Amino acid sequence: MAGFVPWARVVISWPDGTRTEVMLVGEDAPDLAAVEVLARFQLVLRRFGGGIRLEAVSASLDGLLELAGLRREVSGQLESREELLGVEERVNPRDTIA
Repeated sequence: MAGFVPWARVVISWPDGTRTEVMLVGEDAPDLAAVEVLARFQLVLRRFGGGIRLEAVSASLDGLLELAGLRREVSGQLESREELLGVEERVNPRDTIA
């Protein structure tokens, strides 16, 4: 069995303000299923006031994130752009639409 390949370091910002760092790894190159899991995790965390940011992203995962249009969502660049434009994102925890 082959060893694991690092895809990225995931920095999780929990709703209470704490941060956790974990390595995202897999046996082969990442696929769109991995991107979907990251996107769904980001949506859930944002809904409750948290979020994720990816660091040290592998070229293959970076390419998939770009293809899916999610690179900004998980790179932390979106927040600084929002501040520049004066846009604030508000989340209603009772909203049933994900």
